[in-house]
Amino acid sequence: MKTRSYLLLLALTLSLVTKAQEPHENRNFSPEQAATLMTKKMTLALDLDTKQQQAVFELFKTQVLERQKTKETYRAQRATGKKPSADDRYQWANKKLDKAIAHKKAMRKILDDKQFKKWEKRQTMRLKKGKKSA
Repeated sequence: MKTRSYLLLLALTLSLVTKAQEPHENRNFSPEQAATLMTKKMTLALDLDTKQQQAVFELFKTQVLERQKTKETYRAQRATGKKPSADDRYQWANKKLDKAIAHKKAMRKILDDKQFKKWEKRQTMRLKKGKKSA
């Protein structure tokens, strides 16, 4: 009887683990759809007006398009089997930080002071959350 319950528990655990590792189906959005969802989430969090929503939408749309291009570049390089050199990794990290700085400046122009402080706080919490799971 104990072995049956252990086998059942093992089967249940394995099925849950396999289900948890399946890719997300909802990540195949077009750039416009992704930007719209991101804009609406930010609107709910920061109470954006229509002008701010439009500016944030355009910013997110370009960001999604750039991310897709970068992802394709990384995939192409990975497909060749060639590992990036230290200089390549440095350049990628440098570009990523430059984009983050530009994004922060753009958000500062779009949001008012109260919204920007709240956005910064949310970004800090998001980064901390990402570092915990990594």
